[in-house]
Amino acid sequence: MVETRKPRLRAEVGAEREERFSAWTDVVRASVEAVERLADEAREKERMLRGLLRGPAPDAAAIGALVIELDACCKKIERIQRTTRASFRRTRPSSPPVSLVERSTAAS
Repeated sequence: MVETRKPRLRAEVGAEREERFSAWTDVVRASVEAVERLADEAREKERMLRGLLRGPAPDAAAIGALVIELDACCKKIERIQRTTRASFRRTRPSSPPVSLVERSTAAS
């Protein structure tokens, strides 16, 4: 009787592990996509900032606005990283990857 339970238990544990791994994989993929978008956005803002700084009469207000926007991009990336790491500490991710990214990027 004990021998018949072991294969079933292994199958259940294996299925749960596979489900958890799949959920974590989705979380990581969504996080990477969100970070890549934000990194592209930050590179574009940095390019614009360099253009302003090289100009004959740099506009202080425009420079300040870009610096604030760049800082916001960095903070969003940090939030995504923290949220992603936190999802690995839970035994089961409680929210789908899209929610993870939306929560991280919405709080700007």
